[in-house]
Amino acid sequence: MRQGQEPGRSRYAARAGGLVKARTPGGILVARAAAWLGAAGLALASWTPSEDLIRPGLGGLPEHLLAYFLTGVSVMIGYPKRSRWAVVIVLSIYAALLEIGQTAVPGRHPGLLDWAGGVTGALGAWLVVFGLHHLWPAMKRSG
Repeated sequence: MRQGQEPGRSRYAARAGGLVKARTPGGILVARAAAWLGAAGLALASWTPSEDLIRPGLGGLPEHLLAYFLTGVSVMIGYPKRSRWAVVIVLSIYAALLEIGQTAVPGRHPGLLDWAGGVTGALGAWLVVFGLHHLWPAMKRSG
């Protein structure tokens, strides 16, 4: 156990801001699976021809924001040793590559606003995980 670490919590759970309990090591595995499924889902949704694409009806920007937010949160919880900023940067580059790749997909075209939605979703994930990591323990102590 490291100095300042709560008894019964792994360093991974502590880094994840208490979002994943140490007693449930499968929690990190679930988050990792969700992260990889999210990344694969982003590629599938980005590179599916428009006539075959089923959209949830939110519109392009909210769909991108939500998809990258969920993927970002999953990556940050599933890989707590990774820098959260590195996750935001990698997801932003991934979003750009997926948007550029749409030039080769029938009926699809890259969009700067779609890319911005992805970046905003990744930043939102950083904000939520950062906030929970720093605010959650303080709220638990004061309450």
